[in-house]
Amino acid sequence: MSVTIPFPTNSPQRIAAVNAASHERIEPQSHGVFECTLTTVTPLCLKTHFAHVRREMTRKPPQAYLPGSSIRGAVRAMTEALGGGCARYFATPPSPPGAVRICNENGMCPCCRIFGFAAEHDTFAWASKVHFEDSDIAPVVWRRYPVPPFGGDPAAPGQGNGWLTFRHLTAPAPGAGEECVETGVVFPFRVRHHNLTPAEMALFYHALTLGGLHHILGFGKRCGLGACHIVVTNPPSPVPNAAAHICAPAWKVIQLERA
Repeated sequence: MSVTIPFPTNSPQRIAAVNAASHERIEPQSHGVFECTLTTVTPLCLKTHFAHVRREMTRKPPQAYLPGSSIRGAVRAMTEALGGGCARYFATPPSPPGAVRICNENGMCPCCRIFGFAAEHDTFAWASKVHFEDSDIAPVVWRRYPVPPFGGDPAAPGQGNGWLTFRHLTAPAPGAGEECVETGVVFPFRVRHHNLTPAEMALFYHALTLGGLHHILGFGKRCGLGACHIVVTNPPSPVPNAAAHICAPAWKVIQLERA
């Protein structure tokens, strides 16, 4: 089931590129590698990627890995929804409000400063300051689950007035459908980061871990597939406090829907 996380009423803090912490050199006090694990809580369906894995990785017992781009996409979506993003990837219509207007070099939102951006007609691009590696290979159990066709989900209340996300639900019963990775599989992976300001680090770390709540990846989100936990096994000390850098109403919806 889809739900809407409301747009913030106030614009996220935007900084011109010339004034932002950039990529010219790596600051020793603000770079490192987060060692992470992603654990499947409900079956996970990455259709095209898993078809490739099953075709190319034929050893027994079965094994698989997750593409870093899939994990990155889920974390970026949460960074946007927590109040740190612009409407760069928001599907219109309707047009989003001015508080989430699309960034440019004269004003970059925290999400674009962290994850980078480059659009087809932009004359300016900003490289990402976080880099998600593909996960390690892990032993898996494959099982088929019914995956609804893309689209067809009833409109969420308030759709068009915020970020569309999905509720954490109980997984459906196995049956005819797509090959999925079963629950309880642990995929270690790494995230390299550099030159994040304290505010950017607090927002990013919170979006990465969600305070122990569920991320949702892949296909079949609206019927309960794709829920997972991400844990950082070498957390920063102290763990950054994100309270001042997130949108409280948005976080309230995420706490309710992703528990």
